[in-house]
Amino acid sequence: MKGKGKMTMVKRSGIQLGLLVLLMMMCGAAFAAEGVSDGTGGLDSFKTWFNTIIPILAALGIAGLGIAWGLGFSHASWIPKAVVGILIAGASSYLVGLWL
Repeated sequence: MKGKGKMTMVKRSGIQLGLLVLLMMMCGAAFAAEGVSDGTGGLDSFKTWFNTIIPILAALGIAGLGIAWGLGFSHASWIPKAVVGILIAGASSYLVGLWL
């Protein structure tokens, strides 16, 4: 019975402290909201995605295709079609972002 020791006061208070910190962290998010939500946060997020993130990902995709072709990982016959498709997707997402 040597392996099964009793829970000492130090271990018990450490667990209680950990649970208290966890409870405070969870309750803190409920009090962090400021003002009244008018629903524009979601549209701002969409605008960020359409204006910056999707065109950057399209440019990285085109660069990745160029690197893959240069290293011989892909055939050059289908790369122009993929590049045109990526350009259309990136440009159209930017244009949609202008109207948000």
